[in-house]
Amino acid sequence: MQMNDSQSALHIPLWLTVALVFLLTGRTIIFYKDQSTLSKSNGIRWHELSALSMTEANSQPKLVLYSFTADWSRPCKLMERTTYLNREIISLINQNFFAIKIIDKIDKKTQVTVTDKFALQMENKYDIFNLPQLIVTLPSGKKVDDRSAYLSISSLKDFLGECEIKALYTKGLTYLADGKYSQAAQSFDSWLKQSNANSYYISNGYLYCALAYKMASEDKKAMDILSLALEKCYKIQDDKVTKSIIDFLMGRINEDQLIQQMESEPFNLAKARYFTGMMKLKNGNVKAGKIDFQFILEKHASYSDTDFLANGQLKLIELKSR
Repeated sequence: MQMNDSQSALHIPLWLTVALVFLLTGRTIIFYKDQSTLSKSNGIRWHELSALSMTEANSQPKLVLYSFTADWSRPCKLMERTTYLNREIISLINQNFFAIKIIDKIDKKTQVTVTDKFALQMENKYDIFNLPQLIVTLPSGKKVDDRSAYLSISSLKDFLGECEIKALYTKGLTYLADGKYSQAAQSFDSWLKQSNANSYYISNGYLYCALAYKMASEDKKAMDILSLALEKCYKIQDDKVTKSIIDFLMGRINEDQLIQQMESEPFNLAKARYFTGMMKLKNGNVKAGKIDFQFILEKHASYSDTDFLANGQLKLIELKSR
């Protein structure tokens, strides 16, 4: 007896069909949900800007990376979809930086950009003028460097790498301003060995490094740095300002001669007065050194390293006088 086609087909009960469909679709849904969660957990560990995150940033050892962004900005969104999803970038930021994201949003009702008061303070502090903008600072908040506009994967890697080296220079400035001269000398020395910075930073790096060694009473190391600076900064860059300050630190010219050479340029005069003030401190003439530092802040106030350093010394003098 032959069976027809319908009788020969495998009969699957309805309840089994429903169960199989549920299991298959359920596993698919669970799989994609898990993948989505995995992607977020393995991404950049951004912290929201808050008093708590700022306190945490200030108390940990990593450089701080601020990302100023906006939900209405196309370049910002493009970085989120491309650069920030790169595994090397994620690893680099998570390992070496404390990352904080500051987002400008648009109010859906008014269509006006909404900026938190705390975020506005940060934008004013770091002079944010374009989005996206990245700021890298020391934990103390002292700025290391910044970049604005969209950054590709390679551009961001280069920028973050440069910041890690430049941070040595910024740390040196901070140590010098705080009177931690041995740490300042070591930081500047390490930076000089690694940096490919432009002539302005290189010449300053040599000067600050030599000064820090002098203040730490390591005169031999100071003279070695000054000799190297003469070779690098005078022959290659023909930097007359640096040459004059080196001559002063090496005792080849006196304070009056140095000041006379700098009087025509206010910025250079302020820079020279910082070094004369520091040498007065080293020789125990605190009152005369204080006058030099006050001159810098009163006559040449700006955002330069010189003003930062002079202000630091005035704070130290005030603390010691209490």
